[in-house]
Amino acid sequence: MSVTGTILRSWDSESYNTENFILTTKFTDLGSPDTFKKVYGFYCNISFDPLVKPDGPIYYNFTLCYRKYPKDEWRYLGDIAGGGNAENGVFNLGEALNTTKKLESGNYFNVKNIQLQLKGTAVSGGFGVNDFGIIYRSIRETSTEEHDES
Repeated sequence: MSVTGTILRSWDSESYNTENFILTTKFTDLGSPDTFKKVYGFYCNISFDPLVKPDGPIYYNFTLCYRKYPKDEWRYLGDIAGGGNAENGVFNLGEALNTTKKLESGNYFNVKNIQLQLKGTAVSGGFGVNDFGIIYRSIRETSTEEHDES
């Protein structure tokens, strides 16, 4: 077996800034493979390491994408961004920052399976992604049956 074009990258924990990173989940059926789920929004929980003392402001800028099938194109779901100075009390280092965003009602969509991808386009040192995911509900399937009342 021959493997060509494989790139192995390791995380550089010493760098202060990261411009490109991608976290991709496995495909999931969210617990029920035959049921559609309506996606209403997404969430992300990140934290900054209190032992990392940045020289400047702390910032983060993530884009969350999804796809319904393995060979499907990635579709934009939303952005998660913020920034500020730890010294000014904008961030309490070591505590988690939670972001929850709901989609506008016209942008809800249905899936049976989904894969998520979190891309970082600009992140300062000492950050960690604790969790990210979607807000959804299962769509109840309706069936009709004729009753003979005779």
